[in-house]
Parts: sequence; C-alpha cells; structure tokens
Amino acid sequence: MNHLISISSKKLPIMVAVSGGVDSVALLIMLLRKTHPSKLRVVHYNHQLRGRQSDADERFVRQLAKKLGVKASFGKGNVAQFAQKNKLSIETAARQMRYAFFEKISSKYKIRQLYLAHHADDQIETFLQRLFRGTGIGGLTGIKPQTRRGKLLLHRPLLSLTKQQIAQYAKDQGLKWREDESNLHLDFNRNRVRHQLIPLAKDIFGRDITPVVLRLIEILDGEDEYMSPSKPPRILSVKDLQGQPKAIQRRMIHVWLSQTHKVFMPDFDEVESIRKLLSPGETSCRINLKKGLHVKRSRGTLKLEK
Repeated sequence: MNHLISISSKKLPIMVAVSGGVDSVALLIMLLRKTHPSKLRVVHYNHQLRGRQSDADERFVRQLAKKLGVKASFGKGNVAQFAQKNKLSIETAARQMRYAFFEKISSKYKIRQLYLAHHADDQIETFLQRLFRGTGIGGLTGIKPQTRRGKLLLHRPLLSLTKQQIAQYAKDQGLKWREDESNLHLDFNRNRVRHQLIPLAKDIFGRDITPVVLRLIEILDGEDEYMSPSKPPRILSVKDLQGQPKAIQRRMIHVWLSQTHKVFMPDFDEVESIRKLLSPGETSCRINLKKGLHVKRSRGTLKLEK
C-alpha cells in the first residue's frame, strides 16, 4: 500500500491529520516510510464530543507521535456549543473548527501540504448522502484526491482503499489504534448510511455495491471536469447564459455559487430558482437563498448579496 503515497518533495514539510483511528494511524506509518520524521508534523483536533474518550484519543496520539519521533500540534474546542450557537449540524461544526485549526498550524509553521485519511467507504457514504440530499453532478463526484483550501493543499491518497483493506494493513504491520464508539451510534446520518443503508443495498442486490458506486463516481468526475469552466466566473452575464443549454446554465450557476462565492453545497432548488432570473423580459428582480443571501438580476448580470 505504500505505493499509493506520493510526496512532491521530501525537502518540504508536510502535515498529517491523525485522529487516533486505524485509517489515520495507517496513513501516518505510510508517510513515515516516504519522508524523514523531521519533515512531518502530526495534527490532532479534540472535538470534545465524547468526554473522556476524546481526551483518551488525544493522549494516544501524543504518545504515538512521541514514540515515532514526530513533531505534533494539538487543538481542541467545544463543537456542540459552536454548533448550537451557529445553528449548524454537529458534523458541519466539527469540520469547520477542525479545518480552522489545520489552517492555523499551516500558517504558523509554513506548512502547505496536509494529508488526510479519507478512504473508499467515506467516498461512498458521501456520495449517497449527497444523492439523497439533492445535489448536482458536481456534488456527486465525491471526495477529490486533491483539493485546495486557501494556501493549504489537501491530499487524500487512500481513496481507492476500503476500510477493511486499511484495517488489514494495520494488523499486518502490528499497529495499535483507537476505536471511536460514536461511529456505531445511529444519531448521525453518515452512520445510518454506513450501518443501515449500504448493508440493505448489498442485501437487496446480492453483491457488494462498493466497486459499482466507485466506478460511477469516476465517470461523473470525468464529466464534471469536462463541463466545468477552467476558471470560476466572477460575473454571470444574463445574455450569455440565456443562449446556453440548461445543463450549462446549471453548471455555471453552481460553480459561480460554490467556487466564486463559497456557498457550501448549493442544492438543485437554489440553482433552479436562480435560473428563473434568466427569463427573457426580466429586467430587475431577485430570489432569496439560505443563510440570508439573495441573488439579484441587475443591468444584465447576476449578483450575490447579503
């Protein structure tokens, strides 16, 4: 599995997010076989969602980093409180706080590469969640092997491996890790997809759906790459969009929202409501989006405003 890991330059420092679970521990070991420990920094964020268990995860990662001779940075925050205050789901709040910490460490130590342990099971769960939430092709392309978040380049080298394959690698290497019991709780949508929906689909069709869904994601990713503009548009011209097929209109609006204006996961209804502003004869009107945003048609262009 070490062949899956590729580091652009062994001279540049890199970070690896380690939760203490089998996936991130395995990734850490793979990276250490590709680069010198002095060039690697472990980052761990304590979400404080599981009380003593969260603190035990942090202690485990501290001890592991010390044993391996790797520098490490630790952060923590009250995710539940942040989620309630900002009216976010626990998962969204955790992601926002975690990545804010990663970016802080990136800036502090001038590290521009972050490795994450997302795997094929995560890919399929994300695909199914977005499918039933109602997203377009762009959303169904799943988790990307590489993405950029500000100055930080995110790498996900384990996307082609299943959780089972990673766990087997960890066992073969004699590794130790922490089990997150919250992954078994059915309070979260992702866990229900993992423990109920996917096993039900396997039972109904009588076979493992993993390779089928991964192949579909690959096909959609290729089509998404072909249809997406090389650069996200800063301004949407009503006249230019009116002459395009519906598929291109939807794609341009989605890219404009998600990439130009950083609107998280615009759904089909939002895109379609904006598309109605393209109707001939309309001169000045607007539609409301979520979170206090609205799109206004004015002087032949579409504008996003608060």
